[in-house]
Amino acid sequence: MYNNSKIIRTWKGWTTLENAPVYEALLVNKVFPTIKKNGIDGLEKVSIATKTKPDEVEFFLRLQFDTMDSVRAFCRGRF
Repeated sequence: MYNNSKIIRTWKGWTTLENAPVYEALLVNKVFPTIKKNGIDGLEKVSIATKTKPDEVEFFLRLQFDTMDSVRAFCRGRF
């Protein structure tokens, strides 16, 4: 039987409307490239979604792993 299970680790953050473009640029230009550069085995995908609210922007990050061992390696045992 084929097991197509994935582990999804999520993170949420909020910032002001004014700071949202700077925060998104930080994620896209620094955080995600650093994660990719570190080459975590089993990290298959990183994605970001945003939701604009009246006085803030919510960021939702989704990291997809193939095994719990991959999650442990990414978190360095802190999860």
